[in-house]
Amino acid sequence: MTDCFPLPRDTARHDLIATVRVLLEMLMPMGEASLGSVARALGMHPRTLQRRLHAHGLSLSDLLDQQRRDLAERIVLERRMSLTELALTLGYSEQSAFNHAFERWFGEAPRRWAARHGEGQGPPRVIPASRIAREGGIDVYR
Repeated sequence: MTDCFPLPRDTARHDLIATVRVLLEMLMPMGEASLGSVARALGMHPRTLQRRLHAHGLSLSDLLDQQRRDLAERIVLERRMSLTELALTLGYSEQSAFNHAFERWFGEAPRRWAARHGEGQGPPRVIPASRIAREGGIDVYR
């Protein structure tokens, strides 16, 4: 499944950590974010990938957790999808597992955290022009 991703062939000239993070982001929604899948996509043995990550003081599970955290933060604030969809996209089997991870990362539930960090205003309201005209003009909605 990972054969379809265009990746640099010479990973020695590219930042291994950044490349692994990109791969994890692509593989998470398919449930393929594993050591074997990432190593295969990089054209190396899983143990070689483990050793190279360990040389940077990291493991694949560390990078996966960081990538999930970064994506969750961005997507929760942008409200691009429901929390259930986000949980599945990040590779969690259910929303409650995602909620526990989110609370571990940020210290509170996703909705509460988002409300405290600017999401509480919600997306701009789109009101049809016919309704505005019928109900007395735009000032009614301010």
